[in-house]
Amino acid sequence: MVDNPMLALLLMPSTSPGPTDAAACPKVKVNEVNEVNEVNGVNEFNDRFCSGRSGAHSFRRAWRQRRGTRLIGWIRRLVDQAGGICGVQMDTQDGTLAGMLHRVTAPDALAELGSTGAIGPLRCGASLNDIAATLGPPWDIGRVSGRRRWPHLFSYGDVELCVCRCRLITSICVQTWRDTISLPDPHQPGTVVSHPGQLTHREIISTLEATGCRWQSVTLNQPPGQTALRTDPTGTAFTFRTEGAPEPLLESAGIWMSTHRCVPPALDAPDDGFGTATAAGCPSRSE
Repeated sequence: MVDNPMLALLLMPSTSPGPTDAAACPKVKVNEVNEVNEVNGVNEFNDRFCSGRSGAHSFRRAWRQRRGTRLIGWIRRLVDQAGGICGVQMDTQDGTLAGMLHRVTAPDALAELGSTGAIGPLRCGASLNDIAATLGPPWDIGRVSGRRRWPHLFSYGDVELCVCRCRLITSICVQTWRDTISLPDPHQPGTVVSHPGQLTHREIISTLEATGCRWQSVTLNQPPGQTALRTDPTGTAFTFRTEGAPEPLLESAGIWMSTHRCVPPALDAPDDGFGTATAAGCPSRSE
């Protein structure tokens, strides 16, 4: 049940023809919305909704009469008033209605990591070449060791990947200590979506439990000012900072695999853009 009355009307099924889902709505960029029409449409909707006339009938009639840019404007305002209910967020790089409805929150993405060990296509054991074909090329962060090229760090926004010379992802770490958290957008390869940071211990636990993900506190070997939890069965670790804030704030979330079968690329294999397995200054295959 939706508490917000305007969202209840928005989600109410209609027997009249009209755009009742994201696929049927025109993909109009938000920055192309005519602000005058948008404001007029919202004012008229508010007048009808707050008057003694039937709110549902008036909204359906307005829906049929004002499609396209005004519809986008209404939903923008409804989402803002609802405080991002249902995980709908605006992406400044994709202002389409379909893009709005496909956005997820950072806690949702982290709950997916905790329960499945993956964020979208990013998972331990996946090939970096396959990931790049889906999400576009990653950012090159640098070497784990100054003496060797491999293992090497790459990232998609704040999702850092530790990659073996065989191009398999061996660990995933989401850096969440910043004011914003950037996550890859699976619907727009090569772009990231910014989410609010400063996630609390309470938020993470609530989201994990809402998805049915089991977890347990980790107290062993925790330094002062830090606490942690681990999810079951993936073993994803969530680390929190307990100092300098009213409640613990999430610093990072990560998962790794302990062993894997490493088959480096052949010496004569074409360069895939990530560097050779025996780059200058790096040990040979015996590393």
